[in-house]
Order: sequence, then C-alpha cells, then structure tokens
Amino acid sequence: MKIIVSPAKTQDFMPGGPKELSVPAFEREALFLADRLSDLTKDELGRLMKIKGELLDRTCESYRDFSAKEKKAALWTYSGEVFKQLGLEEYTSEEIRYLDEHLLILSALYGVLRPRDGIRPYRLDMTMKVPQVNLYQWWSTQMSEVFSKDEVILSLASKEFSKMVPYPLVEVLFKQKTPGGGHKEVAIYSKQARGLMLRYMVKQNVKQPGELRHFRESGYRYEEVLSGENRMVFVR
Repeated sequence: MKIIVSPAKTQDFMPGGPKELSVPAFEREALFLADRLSDLTKDELGRLMKIKGELLDRTCESYRDFSAKEKKAALWTYSGEVFKQLGLEEYTSEEIRYLDEHLLILSALYGVLRPRDGIRPYRLDMTMKVPQVNLYQWWSTQMSEVFSKDEVILSLASKEFSKMVPYPLVEVLFKQKTPGGGHKEVAIYSKQARGLMLRYMVKQNVKQPGELRHFRESGYRYEEVLSGENRMVFVR
C-alpha cells in the first residue's frame, strides 16, 4: 500500500531531519521546471502565482541559482497543517521506516517525493501555468514509474494533487456535521485530520485501508452510509 499526501506551501529549512538525503526520482524534471520559472521576470512570476511583496521577493530568490540552494529532507521541510500533526521528533526508527516504505508526497515541482528526498525552497501549485507546460500532462507520463494500477493507493491528498495519479485511489474524506443535519468539508479541518490519520497509520502500523475504520482521533467516526468501495468518509 502507498499513501499519498499533498505538499505544503510553507516550508522550514532550519537544520533538522536526516542528514543523509536521497535524490528525488524526478530531480532532472524539477530542475527543468525551476529553470523555466527562473526565466520569468519578477512581475510575470507574481502574476503567475498571484503573489506580491516579500513573498514574491522570496519566491524569485528561490528560483535564482536554484540548483545551488541547500537541500533538506522533504518530510522534515513541509510545515503545513498536515505535517504539524505528525510529531516526527517522537517517532522510533521503525515508525520512520514505515513512512519510508509507504508514504509519497506529491509535488508540482518534483512530481513525487519520498520522505528523505532532498528538496530546495520552492513555490508551485498544480493550478499554476508554467510557460509552455501543462503540469498535469507533464507529470501524468511519469506517474507510471512510481505507481501501479494493481497496488492499493490511499489518498490523504487534496483533489488538486490526487488528480496527478492516473490510477484508482482509495479516497479518504473528512466532514463536519452541520446544524441542519448535513455534512460539509472544511479545508483547515480536513488538512489537520489528514495529518492525524497519517500519524495513526504510523503508530498502528496500518497495512490495509479497512483498518482505518477504527480511527477515532479528534472526534471523527467512520460513516459507512456516506462511504463506498473506494471512498472512506469520517464525520465529526
């Protein structure tokens, strides 16, 4: 079983994580995309990414001499809501090994990342239009090198990123009860719940999606009525 998650816009390049880094499977492709982005003027990059000010300055700098930038292990670099829930500093070597064996982080720049793959500072979403490159088409041809249609792929990723994988997925959704008796997805809560579920999978050494029916973190319960063959819905 492989577990996929989305990356995060926020990244922490302070020292930490493993010192021995692996090389991303699509490092060459990432360098090509970074080179395309470095050719843009500051104004063009700002319009492409809909950013300005200090954030735009940092993003421009990240793509300038991109290949010379310091690298850090991907899982210890992303610092968004999903990754905040993991508490990596508490993990045993066996628990880190579980992540090495099962977890893949999808990325608009790098394609697919293993936990220890070294990455450089960047900003890029799948919805952004890199000059002469459709990112979904660009990465679709590479995914068969990493994924197989015959394996179980559990998605804790957003739709934006899970669409990169051209094979059937077991989709996990988190919904909140509404006053009228319905259910709705709330982005921030879904991100936090994905991180909590990934942590649960590590701690419980989960091997198959069916084992997740016992997930109870943060008040969530598996809702069989809303679920299906390739869809697991948790409600609180």
